[in-house]
Amino acid sequence: MIKFDIDFIEYTNKILSNENFSYARYADGEVALMRGHTVGATLQAYQVDRWSAPNGLTKVGKELLETLNHTEKNYHYAISSQPDSISYYEF
Repeated sequence: MIKFDIDFIEYTNKILSNENFSYARYADGEVALMRGHTVGATLQAYQVDRWSAPNGLTKVGKELLETLNHTEKNYHYAISSQPDSISYYEF
């Protein structure tokens, strides 16, 4: 939880100082789309957010994959941590 607190303060300060940055956060649904997996009843994306996707790499999945090519210093990625989902973390 300490790392979360430090990150929270860091990003809050970026926002308050009007710093130009991008923050991309991928969780179960987004990772499933990027991997071409079905988004269905077992994922939070379906259970809570109420959206689904078929098996196979969709247009949205392809576009999400393209976002992983950003190398700008002000482009930040948030990924699942190892305890949350080892599969997503490794991806």
